[in-house]
Amino acid sequence: MADVTPLIGPEAKIIQNYTARGFRINGAEYLGAIIIAGDEVMPLEVKAVTELQPAHLAELERFDVSYLIIGVAKAAMLDATLLTALKSRGIVAEVMELGAACRTFNVLRTEGRQFAAALIPAGPPVDKKA
Repeated sequence: MADVTPLIGPEAKIIQNYTARGFRINGAEYLGAIIIAGDEVMPLEVKAVTELQPAHLAELERFDVSYLIIGVAKAAMLDATLLTALKSRGIVAEVMELGAACRTFNVLRTEGRQFAAALIPAGPPVDKKA
């Protein structure tokens, strides 16, 4: 029998599931929007893709990525300023439905590709003070 298990290190981030509030990645819960680049998960301070600005993605400069998956609950067009800023950094962005973005992320991760993902869940994170 041939082993087809992907060869990824234990530090490689894999999205296990997502909800309207956040994500489970390698057993850890992340509420709200996030960016995943390299082996890091960073908060993304937006509630909708229409709020996404070049400054939100400045962290990507630390990583050698040329492709950005943007996962959203409801498809929307990206701002032209954002697209121009990404293009000037050599990054192609693709917006897709959140489930498709999570699945695509995992497939590309197992292939060892250099990319990043900005994932924006449908609802606000649960207020932890309640």
